[in-house]
Amino acid sequence: MPNVSNDIAIVQLSSDIDITASVRPVSFGSFNDDLHQIVGKNGTVIGFGLEENDRISGPLREATITVVDFMDCLLYDRDAYASVLTRNMFCAVGKNNTSACNGDSGGGMFFNVDGTWHLRGIVSFMPGRKHIPLLCDSSKPTVFTDVSKYREWVLRYKNTAKWLKELKPCQDGVVAEDAVCNAATRHGNVQIMTEQT
Repeated sequence: MPNVSNDIAIVQLSSDIDITASVRPVSFGSFNDDLHQIVGKNGTVIGFGLEENDRISGPLREATITVVDFMDCLLYDRDAYASVLTRNMFCAVGKNNTSACNGDSGGGMFFNVDGTWHLRGIVSFMPGRKHIPLLCDSSKPTVFTDVSKYREWVLRYKNTAKWLKELKPCQDGVVAEDAVCNAATRHGNVQIMTEQT
């Protein structure tokens, strides 16, 4: 399993996003980082990942899944989770094999609090199936990057035009412990930013 710790990025778009009835902003940073406040709560994941028949979804789909604590996550499959789970992550599982799946990584997990949608997680990984390890096992929890653990990092760098120029480039993809470097890559008109800590 690749290293998925600090599985978060900031994407700088070259143009503004048009807010419409189906494209809306989401609240960020409204949760404290206490995981216990969401354990047992239902959240919503949205994406174009694989459907039940292992085909890529045509329309955008959503699923309701429930956050479970670390020990419950480990009980599902210690081998799949023990070596990768960190305190910057959380797990959530759905009923009837409802889950995030291949193609959903990078999407959000949202909670509706008093009519306002709040981002709390980013789909990081799903364990593979026993006999087809490259396909997600939707009977097991999905692991999310807990964005509340990165609130200060995001707020520190929200004005990307300014700080992008200030970051030193990463050297050969390796960074000293607790260092921050610019591992940005340009894809067309989009700048993708990550932090290695």
